[in-house]
Amino acid sequence: MTIFKAVNLWDSIPAELYDGNTYSWYNFINNVTKDVDNRISQADDLTGNGRHLIQSTDDSKPLWSLEGATFDGLNDYLRATGWNLTKPTTLYVVMKRTSVLSNIIIMDGLVANELHFSTYAPTRLLTRSGVNSIVTSEGAFISNVTSVFCLKYDGVNSFIRFGATKTTGTTGSITATGLTLAATADLNTFSPMIFKELIIRSVSDSAETENVIMDSLISRY
Repeated sequence: MTIFKAVNLWDSIPAELYDGNTYSWYNFINNVTKDVDNRISQADDLTGNGRHLIQSTDDSKPLWSLEGATFDGLNDYLRATGWNLTKPTTLYVVMKRTSVLSNIIIMDGLVANELHFSTYAPTRLLTRSGVNSIVTSEGAFISNVTSVFCLKYDGVNSFIRFGATKTTGTTGSITATGLTLAATADLNTFSPMIFKELIIRSVSDSAETENVIMDSLISRY
């Protein structure tokens, strides 16, 4: 696996991301394909694995800025297909919610609930794989503030981490066949937000690896 380092991405990429377990990786500030109107048609997979996030419909392309990819909540989304991502899986998410709406769909799989992450109430978070869910307490997710999350889908060892706080629980082992950002898998619900970075790992990261990656992201955002 080759990880392509973008200008202004990281001065030093954590060695843990070179261990062969980084399934896909997106930086929405530095590594996108956009048109003259700054509409994003592709977010590049920095691993070199070719698992790009794509949007070919002009009206559904998110808007690029130095903040990242802005999704309007009306019909914007990005999608990757052709995956075979089995659990356990660890995700690192850097994004900003731009609405106080209680139902924000951050991501979903190509099929519903493969890699579901959303709000459960105005400031609570929910993650789901299969029929099993984890829900945080109130106050974990506020508007117009950049947030860095770690999500682990690993059966009874699953959790949502926000800062130093972890909410633990159990998630299912359903295989992810793709990824949908800012919308449900059936494209019936869209949500406003700004995505900055997303790292997907095909492994249950150790606490040490998790801390290294989280600290690197927090220090940049």
